[in-house]
Amino acid sequence: MKDTNFGSDKVPLNYIYTQYTLNIANELFPHYYESPIYIAVDFSQQLRENYVINRLENSKRLNIHIEKSTSNKTDILISDTHDPNFENEFIWKDDPDIIDWINLDEFIQSQHEENNI
Repeated sequence: MKDTNFGSDKVPLNYIYTQYTLNIANELFPHYYESPIYIAVDFSQQLRENYVINRLENSKRLNIHIEKSTSNKTDILISDTHDPNFENEFIWKDDPDIIDWINLDEFIQSQHEENNI
């Protein structure tokens, strides 16, 4: 009998679909990504910070620029502590999981949409 329990496979398939769609959109609509999205990465643990930066560098197709601290250009802050002076932040107290990365990808897309309106 064939096992039809896809439980844990749904998230990775969702992620693969999202990545595939983004790659197609990037090829069909390169102007969509003309305005860069600035992302500041600031963790108290250097190892986690390096991991997040390395992972983000693999998403350069989204035209993102990585900063070590916030600036007047910063669109998104990724950190393990809350910054009350910053609105668009992702607080990751633990290593980010697939859902965290999907949420970040979707937020980056929404930032690009806002830039193109």
